[in-house]
Amino acid sequence: MIETPTVLILGAGASKPYDYPLGIELKKEIIHILDLMSYHNSGWINELNFDVDLVKEFIKNFRASTRTSIDSFLNYHKKDYAPIGKIAIANIISNCEQGNKKPLKLKDLTGFKEIADDWYRYLAEFVYNCDFDDINNNELSIISYNYDRSLESFLYNTLRVNYKEGESQEECANKIKNMKIEHMYGRLDPLQWEDENGRAYGQSCTSNELLEISENIKLIQEAKKEEIPKRADNLLKQAQRVYFLGLDLRRKENFEILNLSNLEGKDIIGTAYDLRNNERAQIKKFLNNYSNTQTVVVPNSGPIIENEKSLNMIRKYMAFQ
Repeated sequence: MIETPTVLILGAGASKPYDYPLGIELKKEIIHILDLMSYHNSGWINELNFDVDLVKEFIKNFRASTRTSIDSFLNYHKKDYAPIGKIAIANIISNCEQGNKKPLKLKDLTGFKEIADDWYRYLAEFVYNCDFDDINNNELSIISYNYDRSLESFLYNTLRVNYKEGESQEECANKIKNMKIEHMYGRLDPLQWEDENGRAYGQSCTSNELLEISENIKLIQEAKKEEIPKRADNLLKQAQRVYFLGLDLRRKENFEILNLSNLEGKDIIGTAYDLRNNERAQIKKFLNNYSNTQTVVVPNSGPIIENEKSLNMIRKYMAFQ
């Protein structure tokens, strides 16, 4: 059970082990799919009556843009691009559930298939190391910058097989719903156990369903107007430890909707996988304005930013102890 108030802040790298794309990979997939649909005037572009010339303009500009993330590109571009980008995001992320990109099925999330950097399973070992009634007493909060539903799906399905109370779908659903999980830029549609009209994990979507799902996705400026950033700030206030997992800490817009003053005095640990030493040093310098210099895990270290993936980082620095 997690007894130290801990916040996990998740970026695309945290979902990467479960076959979801990183920012640059999502960009490439969006361009590829839009290229095909606009060339053939097919798919949701045709079925939702999008202007093909506008889609081609979107592709041209997104391909040439130095921005590697779709949300950043949309945030700084004209409003006409937003519906195209949001539906493209919903299309690709929902396809990842189906295993169209790689053969990842929901059974893999709850079976014994070995997944590299499988930090979901490691997390569940601690969260569910208690009586069923105490699950929501874990001092854990999650702030996610991701749109996918894989973490909620995993936690729900492993909960059902870990306890005798798992026979009750309703009780298990309530436990997951009461966990403190905030998606800063929105998330795909509700799962079938979250809402009576929800969609099962891996269930395919029609074009009209993609349009509806896309309305859940928020751009940075839209997210600022939501209540989610306020709730996320409150979670940070209550935390003692903050772990950045798979979030590109070089992108300052990732911090635009968080009140960074709430990081002051906290232990800050973050992954910076595959970044250069000077890039990690710049991130550490930036976060050093807020971090607790008397870090409990490594005294007098300030923020800990290392070239590690999520699982190694949380094991190395005892995230859930």
